[in-house]
Amino acid sequence: SHIDFLDSSDENNADWRRPRAIAMDCEMVGGGSDGSLELCEHLRDGMPLKAVREKVLQILYNGESIGKARLDGGKARLLVGHDLAHDFDCLGMDYPYHMIR
Repeated sequence: SHIDFLDSSDENNADWRRPRAIAMDCEMVGGGSDGSLELCEHLRDGMPLKAVREKVLQILYNGESIGKARLDGGKARLLVGHDLAHDFDCLGMDYPYHMIR
């Protein structure tokens, strides 16, 4: 497979600062003794799963809509992580297989 790298010396291309790959790791969220959820600091307390999915997709697809990314190849980022299939299953999401490492 071919991965395109942008040359950081190319001052005309502001996109070089944007990471080409990101890492993701989902952890189980523990429940407090009173039944409340103890959420990671990156998510607001009580944030609905749909909002979590939207945040993840905004990062993975550089803010593009999923429809646009699917139609014309978009700018999805290479995703690196351990057991990502399980993470996406828990989030109820799909991601292009060829973009996962």
